[in-house]
Amino acid sequence: MIFHESEIEFDRLDWKQFEELCYDILVKFNFHTMSWRQGGTDNGRDIEARRYITDSIVSPYEEKWFIECKRYSSGLSLDQIVEKINWARVEKADHFLLIVSSYITTSAREWLIKAQDTENFKIHIIEGKFLKHRLLLFPDLINKYFADDHVRLVRSLMRQWISHHILPSPKALYDLYENLDFGKLDYQELGFIWHAYFISQDALDQYYIDEDLIPIQSKENFPFDFLVPHLKIAQNWEYPVMKEFETEKFFGVMNPLGHACMEPKNYDDFCFSNIHYELSNGERIQVCLIKENKILEVRIGVGKKL
Repeated sequence: MIFHESEIEFDRLDWKQFEELCYDILVKFNFHTMSWRQGGTDNGRDIEARRYITDSIVSPYEEKWFIECKRYSSGLSLDQIVEKINWARVEKADHFLLIVSSYITTSAREWLIKAQDTENFKIHIIEGKFLKHRLLLFPDLINKYFADDHVRLVRSLMRQWISHHILPSPKALYDLYENLDFGKLDYQELGFIWHAYFISQDALDQYYIDEDLIPIQSKENFPFDFLVPHLKIAQNWEYPVMKEFETEKFFGVMNPLGHACMEPKNYDDFCFSNIHYELSNGERIQVCLIKENKILEVRIGVGKKL
């Protein structure tokens, strides 16, 4: 999935979901022995965690972190912070980390700067803007907390195909066509979806008619080539994507325009799909999927006839 900062909307989460998000991102950054203090008095921290420090001249050592998570739509004021700092002092934390979905007020920031000079532990602040930048490193977390249902559906359908070689139904593909912003998909997901639409073209044409999505008397088919502009943007391979020795390995001859496929029922857990498509302007798109042992490689190339 391709995500942008604008899609990370903390206001869509309640306080508990925001704490869970903070928990998950801390795990990504190698915090361990996590204690999420839900319910009752939290004694100055929402999460208590440990972290090993190994990049030092001395032997590795462990630090104790207190993490306070605040989902706020406006500035976090000083009175929301002071008690937490006091608990960190009493409990002898090594670090106090404040994660806030918005920002802290000027007075709170100035107080924390002064407090750092007198406390025996380090004080850290992560505000909403920086938190979004960190989250962009982990698309799986954005997908979990912020992606819409149709974006999640694509990832689920791709896992189903990689693991069990089950393609999406025509209904699912049509629903995606109607509702999904395909610009949010990465090159692998676009390659998989293109394969699914191409393989299901006849079934989609029939579904298109059976569901009265077009007049029965019309000869119009499902417009599966709507993905072409997205594939061109997602190009990740020099055209042609299949080299001569590869096409001879799989087919004995160079693959012509059209679709060639090897199914896993005949080749253990190996699946090969090569879709070669020519546009009206003479431009060509080639999408190759190679799936072996549940690992998927996708090549997308755009070019002219050689």
